Amino acid sequence: MTQANFYNDEDALLGARLLPERDMQLQYLRSVCDGDDQRLRRLSQRLDEVITSSIHEDTVQDVTEIEDHLVSADSSATIGKRVGKFELINVLGRGGMGTVFLAEDIELRRCVALKIPRLESLGDASQRRRFLVESRIAAKLQHPGLVTIYEVGNDGSITYIASELCEDGDLANWIADSFEPSQEQEAALFIAQISDAVAYIHKHGVLHLDLKPSNILLRRAGQIPIDQDDPGASNAQDGNVPLSKLTPLISDFGISRSIEGDATKKDTSLVLGTLLYMSPEQLMPSLGEVGQQSDIYSLGIVLAQILGLDVHREGMSYREILKSLDEDEVSPSAVKLTGLRSDLRDILKTCTSTYPYARYASAEELAADLRSFACGDPIATQSPSTFSAFKNWLTRKARIREAWWICLGCNCVISVWMIAGIVLMLSPLFPGSNRSLALGASVALMLVNNLPMFALCGFGLRGHRWPILPSILIVGVGLVIVPTLVLTGNAQAIPGVYEEFPFFETLNHCLVLGFGLVQLLMLLIARVSIHLQKR
Repeated sequence: MTQANFYNDEDALLGARLLPERDMQLQYLRSVCDGDDQRLRRLSQRLDEVITSSIHEDTVQDVTEIEDHLVSADSSATIGKRVGKFELINVLGRGGMGTVFLAEDIELRRCVALKIPRLESLGDASQRRRFLVESRIAAKLQHPGLVTIYEVGNDGSITYIASELCEDGDLANWIADSFEPSQEQEAALFIAQISDAVAYIHKHGVLHLDLKPSNILLRRAGQIPIDQDDPGASNAQDGNVPLSKLTPLISDFGISRSIEGDATKKDTSLVLGTLLYMSPEQLMPSLGEVGQQSDIYSLGIVLAQILGLDVHREGMSYREILKSLDEDEVSPSAVKLTGLRSDLRDILKTCTSTYPYARYASAEELAADLRSFACGDPIATQSPSTFSAFKNWLTRKARIREAWWICLGCNCVISVWMIAGIVLMLSPLFPGSNRSLALGASVALMLVNNLPMFALCGFGLRGHRWPILPSILIVGVGLVIVPTLVLTGNAQAIPGVYEEFPFFETLNHCLVLGFGLVQLLMLLIARVSIHLQKR
């Protein structure tokens, strides 16, 4: 199944609706449709209908008013409010996906972190139902590296997630407060712990899809969780505490989804999350399928930040990132890999590769390599071989455009050569004795070969993919005919054309064969590139 067909129409429309501007919505739909113009027109028309429709407008407004009341600027206004069996105490934090409250479970008399996602982040009623189902799946996960989810439910139109309360801070604060980057071995072992937890959730059929420092909570190693009967208790830490003394806990499964299931049930979480940590395929579906490798990419970016490395897309807007991906203005790795030991550089390069197939196959493999590096043992992943590097080079979209431009250039050279020959045939200087036949043959050749190739190159440069096979057929036929005539001794199909200048015959054949072979090679490269991009 090609990536163009992997997301059904409903998911594609929901994904587009989450984007703020019309041109960004259309760019996203182009990426999903992957050259299917008919589907793009259909989805664009349906998107217009959905945007102008007010089918969900009243519901969104009502629930947003409820939520805005709960998260008013005056935190004291939230005290005593009830959501389900939870009594809100205070606001712990706000984010793009919703608000996290300090709340008390009235029945069990314990404090919890209660997250209330924003309705608009869930799209519509079907997205909310999917959110509940997949969050309940995440609630069943139990691992030392995961924040425990106690309950997922809804109170009327408000959806909520109640989870273990952790007041030791998160990795984002640690990075902001730390005076200097972490040591390589220390950072590797820390990310290995997170990779263990990620491998666990993957084994249970869940993708996180929003791994970032603010979703990685910290607890001092060997420390008992804080007394949840005392909301004021806190074990706040700062960046001076080394990572070796901290245990990471993955939180916030707000946009997670199941790995298994029908393709039509794949949701639009690929366009949610924080831009810096989102994998390229989450932003542009034509680059590959959203899967386990998407979380591995995020882990690579987190590791890079712990090490104090620069990330290429840092500070870029959504539109700028999409433009760089679409125009192949990206490096093989998303991180500037300077000043690292070779093994760690290879690990980061593998994690943050633009294409999912070039990353680690599983989080377990990543964890194993990180621990091997920390212990000084050889790692399993190595720098890409020459073949792998060539394959990565072929996979980039720029190869197709470059192939068409080269074909167009070759066709121009051959056409100029033939036009010069026609002009010569029309002049008194023409040496051959069969002027009219030679002239007719040259014109006919341009009509059946050169002009169709110009048209096909034009369509190819506009992004169409169907011209590849007709172009290969036209060029291939020419490459078969010329050698056949030479080998059979029938090269002078038009007697008298080359009788005075025999070297002209050789030059003509070499020109046609040489540029024909170049065109054929470029077309084959474009065809292979298209095939690799659809994998």
